Amino acid sequence: MPGQLGAFRIEAQRWQERINELEEDLRRAKEQGGAMEISLDELHEVAGRRRRLAADEYEDLKNNLSHNPLASPITVRVRPEGGFEIVSGHNRVQIYRDLGRKQIKAWLADASDDEAEDLAFFANALAAKLPDYDKYRGYKRIMEKHPHLDEKDLSERVGTSLRQLKRLLAFQKLPEAAHQLLQERPSLLGATAAETLADLSIKGRAGQVAEAVQKLFNGDISEERDALRYAATAGIEKPVKPMPVEQTFKVGKTKYATLRQIRAMVRIDCTSEAEAAEVNAAIAKLLEDRVRALKDGT
Repeated sequence: MPGQLGAFRIEAQRWQERINELEEDLRRAKEQGGAMEISLDELHEVAGRRRRLAADEYEDLKNNLSHNPLASPITVRVRPEGGFEIVSGHNRVQIYRDLGRKQIKAWLADASDDEAEDLAFFANALAAKLPDYDKYRGYKRIMEKHPHLDEKDLSERVGTSLRQLKRLLAFQKLPEAAHQLLQERPSLLGATAAETLADLSIKGRAGQVAEAVQKLFNGDISEERDALRYAATAGIEKPVKPMPVEQTFKVGKTKYATLRQIRAMVRIDCTSEAEAAEVNAAIAKLLEDRVRALKDGT
């Protein structure tokens, strides 16, 4: 019993020291207008929160931060087990580590687990280069967590137009095979193309949509518009183009006229304008006789 009591006192002392540390962190943050310098060694990343950057985008950001001060502090929250959890700013933290920096300026957020997830998504959603599919997944997760929110409420909350939100949520109507590819490469499709493909899926062409996305993923198709065309037309037989029936009329060895018929169209090409006039008159007479016969029923 005395041993257990001693262990309890040690644990209580450890937590009191941690509380004192947090109070000091908050005091420093208030003195600096809400932001404070945090050691990179104290920062911990949560899987799935980091916004994926293309190699050139990462290098551009790294070059910027190597020459300029941090314009916008990262956002963190305190971890009960020690250190800080990165809410937003993962790429900035990694670049600071690449550059050999020891500290970074951060805002301290007082947020629950759910609120931290939302904050991380909203911070990323504001980035123009965040793939539309990643935005869709973030909005979908928020709607699942807050079923009382309809699309209009969500659009107002996140600051995007209702039309754009509906376009993003169209990803949900794509076939599962397409989602598997998009999870691996979120930038594969934009929301506008996804909306068109979703409409085709609803109309019974989900298989062709999945094939189109697969071809885009494999590089067999290089443009979204080609994927849309494939999804809309694959497997549809093209009508057979009619072959013209053609006859040539000669006077001796000299060509007089050519008669062509394509379906319900008849065309005559004469070798001279005078003969064309004669043939036209004869055809007109023939048509008049034909109309008269049809009226008489003979």
